[in-house]
Amino acid sequence: MIKTNIASTNRRMRRRRLFISYSHLDGKWVARIRTMLSPLVGEDGVDVWDDDRLAPGSEWRMEIRRAIGTANVALLLVSPSYLASQFIKDEELLPLLRAARERGVIILWVLVSHCLYKRTAIAEFQAAHSVSKPLDSLPIARRNEEILHIAEAVEFALQQSHDSQKRNVSPMPAKISLRRAKNGA
Repeated sequence: MIKTNIASTNRRMRRRRLFISYSHLDGKWVARIRTMLSPLVGEDGVDVWDDDRLAPGSEWRMEIRRAIGTANVALLLVSPSYLASQFIKDEELLPLLRAARERGVIILWVLVSHCLYKRTAIAEFQAAHSVSKPLDSLPIARRNEEILHIAEAVEFALQQSHDSQKRNVSPMPAKISLRRAKNGA
């Protein structure tokens, strides 16, 4: 019994956690990305959190804070609605940026729609895909390929974070490119 509890606690501590930050107007993109990430969930030890997990009657602000506080990686779905949301800025983006500085949370982002992201702190972070064409501008087959690349970037970041936790070091140098890192360059 004690061994089981210790093993269970150790698994939870090693769990890789992804926090997805998005505007509800962009919810369809969360569903597509979650679907692509589904093979990583469960046995692979990845926990994907977005506000769909909030139960009716829950203390939702506290749940969001808790999810941010335990995330290893954050994925921001950036669009005009995302940047326009004061709630996202105050309750998600700023705490995530602070967590990146203080705890080494890896910030990845996706350009869902053309917007003024270059005028924000988001531009300082490596995107999870090529931002030359936002997701909503791509034909279906190309969009699915881009979502696959996003899922691979998330998987890589989660692995980097997991490995650094084992070694108790910062997860990733700030200027590393995920594409270069995956390709061994």
